[in-house]
Amino acid sequence: MSRIELANNSEFIVLASRFEVNESGHFYWFTKSLQRELINNQVPFKILARDFPESSQKQFQDWKILPTKAEWGKDTGTISPLKLANLIEKEILSKSKRESRTLVYTYETSFSLLAALIIILFRNPNITAAANMLDTGYWHRFFNWKFLSWAPLQSTIKFALKFVDKRLMFYANMPSEAAVISNQISYPVNSFPHITALNPAEYTKDDSLITAPEENLPKILIFTWPGDLPFVCMILNQMSRRSPILLPQVTVHTKKFADEQFITEYLTREGIVGVNLVTGTLSQEEYINLIRQSDATLFPYADKMHFSTGSGRVIDSLILGRPVILNAESGSCLHAQKVNACFTYEGDNPTSVLEAIEGFRSSPFFSKNSSGEYQETLKSAAALEFSIGGLLNSIVSESRERMAYTKMHQHPRKIKFIPAITLLEIVWIALNAYHKISPVMKRMLKFVLP
Repeated sequence: MSRIELANNSEFIVLASRFEVNESGHFYWFTKSLQRELINNQVPFKILARDFPESSQKQFQDWKILPTKAEWGKDTGTISPLKLANLIEKEILSKSKRESRTLVYTYETSFSLLAALIIILFRNPNITAAANMLDTGYWHRFFNWKFLSWAPLQSTIKFALKFVDKRLMFYANMPSEAAVISNQISYPVNSFPHITALNPAEYTKDDSLITAPEENLPKILIFTWPGDLPFVCMILNQMSRRSPILLPQVTVHTKKFADEQFITEYLTREGIVGVNLVTGTLSQEEYINLIRQSDATLFPYADKMHFSTGSGRVIDSLILGRPVILNAESGSCLHAQKVNACFTYEGDNPTSVLEAIEGFRSSPFFSKNSSGEYQETLKSAAALEFSIGGLLNSIVSESRERMAYTKMHQHPRKIKFIPAITLLEIVWIALNAYHKISPVMKRMLKFVLP
């Protein structure tokens, strides 16, 4: 991986809007991974996060804290864009820094934070910003709301974006999502897959658990979501009928004890035995070991949400050298196919899932002569494709290009900044009001709005 190099006198600002002091949380490890990558590349940086519990403050004493209890990184956001922009500027921009180049990056974006970034760009011509729309479910709903399709609201957003001179970079999780958002706001949106939050020291070291299979039976790890549990039961039922010898090789992970109870009751009722169950939130070490102890990871996707977004668990499995078994229509399948490690099934057909497992079983990934070599090759390819360093390199490179474009095309438009900022505030107020009104009022609005 090439080194990350900012322009001279530049600083990288991370807006960790969803960071929580929870070592089992994705946002915790993602932020820590960003910090580690920036330190390793000797990039000057600041991290601006939410308030910490007093017991954790020493651990993060070098970070900046946004002085507000309001939610500023999720969905619509509960703090106004203008107030949020003022708070962020106060924390990250000193008088001496206003003339320096600054790149601001947020890995999760509420509407309020997005509007605040636009306002910051209005007022600071030396800043570029990049915003990941990781919560694609929210942004998919946002850009498909009948409320937002109202022409004045769309025009407001487009009007504001005209004055940032391409200095705001958007990243969506899937090409389809990027296309939808770009079309709605008439502004370029890049596609970038989910990024692993794992430490490179974990996924680049020799894997002592990669061994040639002693038996001709693969160890399969199944990650579940509540909406997919009926499909998981169908798969286990079909396995008990057609390949019962596989059941002791299967480990099912559920996040909640209620999900474990659902599966346990089903297995007992059907007389299915031998399946291993793991439940609850895992530490990073437990999570990594769980994946490494398997030969492949199965994702029993049935819920439609999986088809328009990716999955961090899929990326982590790949980067740890484990192929994945996925629904052919899922968004994550596109990511896994980039590194040639995806075995697919069709729809919610359990027979097709067993056929995909059989396809893995007969592949070089599960051969005594080649499994180790193929898994190490997969780890290297996935590290290049899905690492924090790859994302940062992409953002920094794009930032240089956008700033060069700005210098060539920038025009003085300050007279229009004030109405643009005012309109963004109005949209934020309208969105918050729309969320708070009763379902009955929302149904009535459907007849009023086009």
